[in-house]
Amino acid sequence: MSKKIGIQLTGDLELAINPVRDSSGLIVSGITVGDTLYQNQYMILNAQKGEFKENPTLGVGINDMANDDDLNEWKKAIREEFAKDGLKVDKLSITTSGMEVKADY
Repeated sequence: MSKKIGIQLTGDLELAINPVRDSSGLIVSGITVGDTLYQNQYMILNAQKGEFKENPTLGVGINDMANDDDLNEWKKAIREEFAKDGLKVDKLSITTSGMEVKADY
């Protein structure tokens, strides 16, 4: 299975659950599975190191960028952290108006 396919989260970072019941009322499925590429990127960008139990060295901690001028160091960190998860960055730009990241597994 591709790393792009997995359990999806809602916009509030909760599990996307949509229970489906059979004719007896028993739940036969519920967790939403689908494309998680952008979700994975978002989680890596926002996570501080130590937040992923299974990979404690993974995380950019992008919230810390607010008071920092060294954008090249942030670009380097993003590329390194994405690579740890198997993501290859094709395009990365950070400007005063926002950030654009194009990466894929």
